[in-house]
Amino acid sequence: MKKFHVQTIFIVSIFLIIAIFNLGEKQANACAFLNTPHTYEADKNRSAYLKLLEYAASGKLFKGDSNFELPTGEAGTRQNRREVNAELPQEILKSIAWVESEILMATTQVAYNSKGPALIAFDCGYGIMQVTSGMQKPAIGKILSKEQVLIANHPSYNIAKGAEILIEKWNQAPQSRPIVGTDTDSDPNILENWYYATWSYNGFSGPGTNKSNHPLDPIFGSWPRPVYTCDGRYPKNQFPYQELVWGCLNNPPKVSGKQLWQKINISLPNLSDPIFANKLALSNFNYPYAAMDMPTPKPIHYSTKPQSINPSNDMMLGKPNASLSKDKLRIQTNAKNNLADRTIIITNNGLGLLSWNAYTTYPWIVLEKPAGIALGKDIECNMTKCQRESEVIIKINPTLLPDTRAIGKIVIQFANLNIADRVITVDAFAEFNSGVSGISKIY
Repeated sequence: MKKFHVQTIFIVSIFLIIAIFNLGEKQANACAFLNTPHTYEADKNRSAYLKLLEYAASGKLFKGDSNFELPTGEAGTRQNRREVNAELPQEILKSIAWVESEILMATTQVAYNSKGPALIAFDCGYGIMQVTSGMQKPAIGKILSKEQVLIANHPSYNIAKGAEILIEKWNQAPQSRPIVGTDTDSDPNILENWYYATWSYNGFSGPGTNKSNHPLDPIFGSWPRPVYTCDGRYPKNQFPYQELVWGCLNNPPKVSGKQLWQKINISLPNLSDPIFANKLALSNFNYPYAAMDMPTPKPIHYSTKPQSINPSNDMMLGKPNASLSKDKLRIQTNAKNNLADRTIIITNNGLGLLSWNAYTTYPWIVLEKPAGIALGKDIECNMTKCQRESEVIIKINPTLLPDTRAIGKIVIQFANLNIADRVITVDAFAEFNSGVSGISKIY
């Protein structure tokens, strides 16, 4: 009997240890924002985002900003690699954006030309380009970096980061990725040469992983297989990622009955051809993947560069200006209808989008929204569902107050302004019944 109890206690202890370990693991793997930040969603036809995607691909978006500028590219064979201009095919970038999010920055419940919760995937992918890099946890302890805030709630910066990630995937060859274009000098202007970089954008993964993108993985069936049509006809999980992107170039998505870009009959590696089948053989899928270097699939298609790309109002690149409605709050914890007392209004008196985030190190102060966006006068705003100003709403958790009265601070940062953080003083006090009906006192 005693042995049974000892065994039971031992087993329960093991389960408790496992539970604690798993809890810690979940916390470690939490996304950067514990609560969903708010963002701006532009027009339904995606015209603003398509312009931004072209501008980002040209290397001009946020040039000079070390966190968001497009790095230089590379070209050449494995033995003859060299730097080239900071550019990438706008066609590939647009198609990736559609596959990732249907080129949406916010959740589908958010009206166009208005604000609302940002689009966040289960794997901490944020926004249009579903950026996961650096978005799994706050950058500085429990505090977000400005880069994380901009990726999460500013469409222009989100697109810029996606473009940067894509060209970095391209530049991983030949050190840790194979090369497409052994016969074309791996020219980055050729769309087909971006096959491996596109594969890598979603994860250069193969059989046995959580999400394989290897075209010869048996989970995708035999070759040849249908071309992905980008219209919902086929489930995405029936194709490796790069074939989704190629499919949306072959069959452009439509919004309001209009194609978002011109059809491109981009060529996939023909897996019935021994040249490509041998290069992509599963036995070659080993780091650093040199045996997978392959010629450019034919026929070749070159990227088309827009004749002139200049910043415009609908690209959300205007210079914002910030003002706050107050810098002190006095909150009675159990008072009713005191929303105005608990709210700070952030106004953008300039242009473009103003990205902000708020944080506190005081556990009794609760911020309903960790980050948001305020609209400048040049930003289109659906007035029935859109408010140009942004709100920071504060709640007090009275159970965590160190005393019946406490003073704390909230810090508000403006991610795309080079100005000092604003500090808001919060004076919280609790009211308790004295025990005599109708009488109360404040401590």
